[in-house]
Amino acid sequence: MEIIYYVLFIFMITSIDQFTKKAICHYMKKNDLVFIKKRFIKIVIARNYGAAFGILKNKRLFLKIINGITIIMISILIFVFNEYVEYKMFVLPLILMLGGALGNYIDRIRLGYVVDFIRFNFKRCPIFNLGDIFIFTGSITLVIFYYFL
Repeated sequence: MEIIYYVLFIFMITSIDQFTKKAICHYMKKNDLVFIKKRFIKIVIARNYGAAFGILKNKRLFLKIINGITIIMISILIFVFNEYVEYKMFVLPLILMLGGALGNYIDRIRLGYVVDFIRFNFKRCPIFNLGDIFIFTGSITLVIFYYFL
């Protein structure tokens, strides 16, 4: 029964990521810029053909394969950790990571690139999306749970 809730939560995370990307692309043109919170956060559309920070830009097939393998591995971990009470706390961070990874993978397959649109107004700050935030939050939570609980 828990697995159904996990799947629904993953679907919700992936849907939120996809909805925000679609809305931003629909309502903004490529060179539009919106400032939020007194110029602290920028909304700007970017096409990321690579991985984080634009690395591996010309390795699209490689990125699709690695992203697909990562999704499969995280899915397996969720099912395995769900079976053991002492590892159940790792399921939520993995769900966050999986939902974000699926959102970016859908972009990579459908569009050939990942839509990024959030940027903090600092020098050399990367542009990212909600899927990236879910992946980052899940990763940090996983590390905290591993080392401190």
